[in-house]
Amino acid sequence: MNVTHAWTERTALIAVRGLRRPVRVLHSTDVHLSYIDERDADRIEEVRSCWGEAQDESVRHPFEELMGGASRMGLDLIVLTGDMISYPSQANVERLHKAVLQAGVPILYTSGNHDWQFPGVPGGAESRESWWAAPRHTTIMSNTQHSRPLQEVK
Repeated sequence: MNVTHAWTERTALIAVRGLRRPVRVLHSTDVHLSYIDERDADRIEEVRSCWGEAQDESVRHPFEELMGGASRMGLDLIVLTGDMISYPSQANVERLHKAVLQAGVPILYTSGNHDWQFPGVPGGAESRESWWAAPRHTTIMSNTQHSRPLQEVK
């Protein structure tokens, strides 16, 4: 594959020889949404001792704002590369899901350790699969009301 790469402080251009047209991609990583509520009451103290206070549920996170405006950016793809949430609380997973649904753009997502692991839970593949069965690896998701993995890449 013949690839060239150039960048500035605000953009990156990756040229792949043979593409028929430019592809516009938004990349985001390590957002660390930090929301937790009574649905994970047994984890709240653990989370506070590790991460401090959770984010105010009534305030939209900048990531949510970004996803809300993504449909107006002329994007072909959004790439999310891990640690989008600080821990897999129901509130975090719900907010992340709602945010990507707003985008209206296909999402390529690969999870990081924080996306599936609460503080104090030992790491490893077995732990990851017991806490968050999907996406296990890299997943291409549709942006529909019932978003689900379309293709798993191992």
